[in-house]
Amino acid sequence: MSINRVLTGLLFFILISCNQRDTSNDKQQSDSLEKEKYQIMALLIEQIPPGPPPPPGVYTKDTIAFNKYRDSVFKLDVDIAVTEDFVRYNSDREFNDLEKEYQVLIEKLKSISDSTNHKIEIEKIPVKKNRKLRTLTPTDNTRELLLGDSLDYVISFTEIILNPDKNKAIVISWAYSHPISGSSKLYLLKKENGYWKIFKRKTLSIS
Repeated sequence: MSINRVLTGLLFFILISCNQRDTSNDKQQSDSLEKEKYQIMALLIEQIPPGPPPPPGVYTKDTIAFNKYRDSVFKLDVDIAVTEDFVRYNSDREFNDLEKEYQVLIEKLKSISDSTNHKIEIEKIPVKKNRKLRTLTPTDNTRELLLGDSLDYVISFTEIILNPDKNKAIVISWAYSHPISGSSKLYLLKKENGYWKIFKRKTLSIS
């Protein structure tokens, strides 16, 4: 066997090994990013109140009565439909009062085209057991489901945009408890001590 053939075989082996490592690293990064996004979805879904608003006299937050009411309500089951398609956000609204890094993330969100074809997989959303999730498809009659006993809420998400360090993110969510009762909000999120937290929220629309 000539030295050239040996060197060629060795070079081929090195190239294959490098390509496999690169592919493996890319997959790990993709899986990590997907996990972060589903954790954020779960955080927002956990914010949905399963029951009615507190009775008169319990509206003051952080009182003993309010906290007891909130704890009891959030133990109730709630049926939530998650729209399987990400919603495109193409508003020209400016957010000049926000930190520059969040403004950059919002611009990235606006630049996403209709060509995104992946869907939300609700089985990957790590919510508590009393959050009963189902997928809402374009053929479902949302009005009928909300007016009947099938659903308590419908929630939709834009793509979730993270910064390069994966410790800041933005997303816009629409939540409806009735065909004419809902709102859309912009959420600014931070990751602290390994957990995502809502840093700030802005109401964009109310119906």
